Amino acid sequence: AQTPGDSGIAWRACASEGLPTQECGELEVPLDYDELDGPTISLAVARVPATDQPQRIGSLFRNPGGPGGPGVFALPIQYGPLPEALRERFDVVGFDPRGVGESAPVRCFASIPELATFTTGYLTEWIAPAGPAGEAAMLDAYEDVVHRCGEQNADILPDVSTANVARDMDRLRQAVGDEQLNYLGTSYGTYLGATYANLFPDRIRAMVLDGVINPTSYTSFEHGDGDVLGPDTTSFMRILSDQGSTDALAAFFAECAAAGPENCAFAAPTTEETEVKFDALMEQLRTDPAVAIRPAGTLRVTFPLVLFVVWNGLYSAPAWANMAQGLQHLHEGNAAAFLTTMHLLGGPLPAQYLNTNEAQWAINCVDTDNSSDPARYLDMVASAEERNPYFGALWTNQGLPCAFWPAQDEDRYAGPWDAQTSATILLISRVLDPATPHSGAVAAEQTLGNARLLTIDGWGHGYFVGGKSTCADEATAAYFVDGQLPAEGTVCAEDVPPFSD
Repeated sequence: AQTPGDSGIAWRACASEGLPTQECGELEVPLDYDELDGPTISLAVARVPATDQPQRIGSLFRNPGGPGGPGVFALPIQYGPLPEALRERFDVVGFDPRGVGESAPVRCFASIPELATFTTGYLTEWIAPAGPAGEAAMLDAYEDVVHRCGEQNADILPDVSTANVARDMDRLRQAVGDEQLNYLGTSYGTYLGATYANLFPDRIRAMVLDGVINPTSYTSFEHGDGDVLGPDTTSFMRILSDQGSTDALAAFFAECAAAGPENCAFAAPTTEETEVKFDALMEQLRTDPAVAIRPAGTLRVTFPLVLFVVWNGLYSAPAWANMAQGLQHLHEGNAAAFLTTMHLLGGPLPAQYLNTNEAQWAINCVDTDNSSDPARYLDMVASAEERNPYFGALWTNQGLPCAFWPAQDEDRYAGPWDAQTSATILLISRVLDPATPHSGAVAAEQTLGNARLLTIDGWGHGYFVGGKSTCADEATAAYFVDGQLPAEGTVCAEDVPPFSD
């Protein structure tokens, strides 16, 4: 039998590949913090103990982003890239936020095959639908799935706001016996961090926000990181995610052309010619999807599918060479080689129901201002596509489920965001981040009451996903271990550029 130690969590061994010391547990928390004696939910938690226990400082909580990223599932991926000093001195803890993974999950489909069918439709059509018929199909698909979300998750949907996740994280902090929180959040995890910092400003020992969302713009129609704000916007439009993706794609063309065809298979002689080559390929796919004939059947490579591959690929500069190889196969008419290179040939259905998309809708729609009029999204797409072809529609439609969403969370936190925290928050942002643009980090340094920005002169989303910067690793370790901040205005280099060996 397991008994909770001084941690308040009954840890048990749950080794995973590459993490032989991983432990798992659960923590009961209130469903509604306005009813502390009411119903509870169980949070799934995992940790990797500090490798130098005599010098252990405490626990370091991680959030992988999303919203909807499962921290337990992501822990093995997130643990490896951490600076060694952090793995030595901290128990590294991942948890599934409420509504996510195994923590009272929001699930809108009856089975994994049903989820897979929707995901296929999303990837091959609805991420950027073609014409009025495609748009109508997308609206119908989202209206149907959101209706099912509401029917099947009525108990949890009104309580999944990030403010409640922050309250849960404070319970987790207490359960592991830490007087103050050590936290490293990426992407949406920066919004969770900012929310915690403003609800519990005196309970922070060290906090790094990586791939930074400016909370005022993400939350409210009234703010934007540029001139995109007001009722005809979504949370992702206001933080300029579509502009970030556009700028990152331009950098991909420039770096590819500079690397040449021996290192970037898709390269044309100049940046402009590489871009023209890409535009021609995408224009062809709009009207004439590529076809791969396989023993299992015929597979269509559509414009939305390739757009998804490029959008996803921009997140990690070390993967750009592989993406370029896939695009070149497609340029040469070899759809099967594209699918093989990009690992899109399918395979068995996943054994685990990953509810990342449903959880993203549930959390984003209660946290942030998005239009409740479906027709408005089609107008928003048109104006966003004028500003940012390719990515305007994609990022605008990320908010579309909110047009039909059946729940609100009265406990959502909408500011103020400028609390004076017990420790200065360290913000880390890449110059060419395709999802949370650098402009958001610059704005967040002013929005938050006590923050300092470290800039990485590089490419990709988030400090760990985008590539490696030894300079940023050293700054992060010095901050968490010794409380030492980098000098104001510090800019770190990327260790290696894209398309290098």
